[in-house]
Amino acid sequence: LMLLGALGVGLALHSHQKTDCEGPSKFKIDKINIGKASDYQEGDFRKVKVVLNEGTENQREEYVLVSKFKGHFYCLGAKNPTTGIVEESPMLYRDTIVFPSDVTSYSVSTGLPEMHSLDGLPTFGIKEESGNLIVDIPAVLPKAAMPNMVSRNPYDNRKIVIIGAGIAGISCAESLRQCGYK
Repeated sequence: LMLLGALGVGLALHSHQKTDCEGPSKFKIDKINIGKASDYQEGDFRKVKVVLNEGTENQREEYVLVSKFKGHFYCLGAKNPTTGIVEESPMLYRDTIVFPSDVTSYSVSTGLPEMHSLDGLPTFGIKEESGNLIVDIPAVLPKAAMPNMVSRNPYDNRKIVIIGAGIAGISCAESLRQCGYK
């Protein structure tokens, strides 16, 4: 099997596998009210400031991305996994979050990377209670969410060659890995 990586885009099968992108469960979880659910219309997408560890010496402000897509609310980390900094002006295009600073994109529902990134955005539980949106956020935010890894099958003798380098080659290899190629 031979695949080509070209023009900054790895050409391979794209995986829609669900992965566990939740933040680390060993940390304390803050339940934070981020506003009224009625303030969000279908397709709304906002960067929201949240206060973690409120009332303690470790209190700090962070940002999350909140959207309403196909009638469901989603909450994801706002830090770009590639750069490690909060994206200044992320955009929502259909079901994809785009970070224009480095042209990476992520699924709005799972946080999985869709283009030019190996790690995904961490996702956080969000629910509507008495008309308010409540987000479950770990007191220590994860920087990124790594997709599940697959294990090598020692009986699979296929050889895969990737022609291309840089982000194209690594994106191609990662897409193949996520699809179960070893």
